[in-house]
Amino acid sequence: MGACRLGGWCLFFLVLAFAAPGASAGETRKLPTIGLAIPVDPTADAPFQKAFRDGLRDLGWVDGRNVTLIVRYANGDPAKYREIIRELIALHVDVLWGEARELKEATTTIPIVSPTMDFGDPVRTGLVASLARPGAKLPARRVNATTPIPN
Repeated sequence: MGACRLGGWCLFFLVLAFAAPGASAGETRKLPTIGLAIPVDPTADAPFQKAFRDGLRDLGWVDGRNVTLIVRYANGDPAKYREIIRELIALHVDVLWGEARELKEATTTIPIVSPTMDFGDPVRTGLVASLARPGAKLPARRVNATTPIPN
């Protein structure tokens, strides 16, 4: 794949690269960990999960080899969604992926990447302070999922 066609995935990897801690000489480096908080059930998410993993692989990231994916499903239950977000935060993931508003309300320290940033103006909806300085750990870059982004 010569261009990133999965929405904000190029941005996602930039955030991931900055979020992953470095290891000192002689230390074993912990794999970067992505916590995916999925509001739907695994069956509904299957095509997106496949596209996500294929996109990772196209960019050289393979779950278990050089990145760890922790996926949790809320099966359409808003209370369970908040619970799985708390669980992922407690697991000290490096990056959270999920619904922007819920993740922003749950943490100010873990970088957040969200497909829901594409559904409106993040400044107007109150997700970020401004596009130039979004604040917290929520990038303000909006990407049209069908537009290729040069690598």
